Amino acid sequence: MTEIQALPLFSTPVYVTDPDRDMPDILPQVKSLEYVRYSYSDLAHRTTDQQVLESFPEMAKWLERHINEYTHGMLGISSEHHRMKVTTSWVNKYNVGGSSYPHFHDNSMYSGNVFLSGNSGALVFERHKHSMMKPTIAIQNIYNSTQYKIAPRDSVLVLFPSNVVHFTEPTNVERYTLSFNMRVEGTPVWIEDQFTEEQNADLRMD
Repeated sequence: MTEIQALPLFSTPVYVTDPDRDMPDILPQVKSLEYVRYSYSDLAHRTTDQQVLESFPEMAKWLERHINEYTHGMLGISSEHHRMKVTTSWVNKYNVGGSSYPHFHDNSMYSGNVFLSGNSGALVFERHKHSMMKPTIAIQNIYNSTQYKIAPRDSVLVLFPSNVVHFTEPTNVERYTLSFNMRVEGTPVWIEDQFTEEQNADLRMD
């Protein structure tokens, strides 16, 4: 039988870590920060400080390793020509029943979310793409799914393209998360072709 491949062309890579005991514990300081209510809910709040990582250099350093692995490693962005800059960072506080509505992040290339405490209320990613037909799906998988949920666990980091629509489900405990946005800085080098013929041949053989 001829071997068949499924090529995940133009995919949307999302980076998810396991719980990390080495993550700096900033929760005690985070709880004492000043918060303001989100306009859409009395149960969801964010810090008034939109640069909170500047107050937590150890956390920023911990994040940097993962950010580099995601952007330079997984996404293949040249570390010689580019570096990632965190442009904004804030903490979200959700009271019991609190959640966030579907949204994406403007003026940003990549975003991140760290579960600080409160293992309740999944982070949900959605695919918003117009479809003329919606056939019945017999077997749901990564190729046909329109929604993907990540269960919250303390010290788990999620990195993703900022234009991906996402939201959080209601929590049944008080929950804190750290969010941030990033952009690429540096000077891009013009590349005539994305892949050489030899590289394309290698891709077809993999």
